[in-house]
Amino acid sequence: MTGYIYVFLWFAVGLLLLFRFGKENKVFYPLGGFFLLLGVWWLVDTLQGGMMFEGVWGWVLRLVTAGALVLACAVYYKETKRSREEDEARKREQAQARQAAMLPRDGEPLSEKAGDDMDAPGENGPQENSDGPGADAPGGESSGGDADGE
Repeated sequence: MTGYIYVFLWFAVGLLLLFRFGKENKVFYPLGGFFLLLGVWWLVDTLQGGMMFEGVWGWVLRLVTAGALVLACAVYYKETKRSREEDEARKREQAQARQAAMLPRDGEPLSEKAGDDMDAPGENGPQENSDGPGADAPGGESSGGDADGE
């Protein structure tokens, strides 16, 4: 009975890898085929009474399993390396974008120098303005008259 559970399990995993995950990455096609082969192997072993895991057939299964493991590890390593390189490239792009956003535009002073420019009258600093409200001395009212108060 246990042999049939493994047969069902290997067939289910193989079909899932082939039809569900094969679209995501092509490595799942040979791995799905490997699990289907395992399902057939367990089915034959269950039907024959335990002869497929002994002797030469046992070594054949071990070699096929080792090949599938090497394939899976190689693809995993390659995908991990590619993913890491993509992440690093994205981080570099984001850092460059942040750095570019912090640079001054044409004609604008840097933010550190903007405070220095505020002290000196001129383009960006405070200027004496007699046109607006509060142009007269603080506390006094703007009368619009001449200097002697009339």
